[in-house]
Amino acid sequence: MAKERRSFDRNRSFARVLVSHEGRLGYVADMGDRGFRVLFLAGATLVPGGRVTLLMAFSEMGVEAFELEVLVRWSAWDLGALGAGFELCSDLGEAALRSFEAIRGYYAVHDGPEGDNR
Repeated sequence: MAKERRSFDRNRSFARVLVSHEGRLGYVADMGDRGFRVLFLAGATLVPGGRVTLLMAFSEMGVEAFELEVLVRWSAWDLGALGAGFELCSDLGEAALRSFEAIRGYYAVHDGPEGDNR
């Protein structure tokens, strides 16, 4: 397993937070205070440094689909899935930020089975 290069905490969960970008579907793999990682099932890599609008939803928690503008930090294929790291844009709307924080709060409480949040 690759060593994490991040210096800030990340929380992992098996929650099914659905993410959509231009018709491709994926799931949130982990989250931190400033960003998150998504695994997409298909699609071309995303250009680092670009801003994209994602559609996120967590219906099990009552968070309906909302748009979230993010900065692409990295994008790469790994084991048959496209992984991408995103950072929140500083100019998020209040409703989007509230929905993101609700999901972030869930991840912080329901960390993965190892209990490792780094």
